[in-house]
Amino acid sequence: MMIKNKTTICEAAVKGAMRASNYNNSRYKIFKMIYNVFGLIFGIMLVHSLVVDILGEAEHDNALVWLYGAATAVFLYLGMYGMDRSDRRRFSRNYAKMQGHTFYYEVDSEEIRVKDDEDDSDSIMWQDILKWEQDAEYFYFFASEDECLILDKKGFEEGTPQELGTLAEAVMELRKQQKE
Repeated sequence: MMIKNKTTICEAAVKGAMRASNYNNSRYKIFKMIYNVFGLIFGIMLVHSLVVDILGEAEHDNALVWLYGAATAVFLYLGMYGMDRSDRRRFSRNYAKMQGHTFYYEVDSEEIRVKDDEDDSDSIMWQDILKWEQDAEYFYFFASEDECLILDKKGFEEGTPQELGTLAEAVMELRKQQKE
């Protein structure tokens, strides 16, 4: 079975690849969770200090209110935006020259052949694919932590997205069985 796809790389595809690289990245998820939890804890402490101050139940300490406010802002920024911004910068640097270029893929059970609009071509064996992910619009086949092939689900010329998903699952399952 031969599956053919034509994909033009755009900014949305690069952002999708960045998110897909972190789907099962436990280190990323743990740090993101730690930053967000500390931000929420400091936020709760900030609200508590403000409520106590408003009710006049304790002495007012401006330094603690400012400290809690600053810590809340820093931790929530890092957890919600900072880590993703850093990843986006890394992916944008890797894919900046590819945006706007069209890639032609031929996929079978042995390899993925890639040809671009400048007639450069390459073959990637399935054994070199570390993982694959998909979202609503794209398939992502990772050859390393931040290098991947991006296939648009709307760009199939032969075959269907379901067939590619089934092929990828079968090949990866076969590789898993061979390792055991």
